[in-house]
Amino acid sequence: MAGRFKVDEKIRLGKELIVAIREGKLEKARELINRGADINTRGELKITPLMNAAAYGHTGIGQFLINRGAKIAARDEFDSEFSAPFGTAYRLAILKGHTDFLKMLETAMDNAMKGSANYHVGKLWKAACHNQRTKRQILEILRTSN
Repeated sequence: MAGRFKVDEKIRLGKELIVAIREGKLEKARELINRGADINTRGELKITPLMNAAAYGHTGIGQFLINRGAKIAARDEFDSEFSAPFGTAYRLAILKGHTDFLKMLETAMDNAMKGSANYHVGKLWKAACHNQRTKRQILEILRTSN
């Protein structure tokens, strides 16, 4: 029975975390994560806390989540080669027009990739977040990136 309690508690904490993020409550989100909420939990449509922060433009919460280990490249349940209504936190921020969140996320992505052999793979990943799948479009983004 104790194992079931832990699972129920983790689910409850995850739901509370998503609500806190939607409402822009950084301190509540911090408290829930410190109490054991999964930073990469999935809510409705398999949207992560970071995706929720992107959708609502909560840049400070997004930065906090990334600093605590949120998966930047996590995708929603519908994101595939053929259908991606939301996709990633990056795409959600683009769709909602949250430019400050986008800048923060791009900096976090660049910092995560700098110094690694996969730095240019990160640039390709950015291109894919824009849902640009043709070779010419991806090459153009890489050509114009710093």
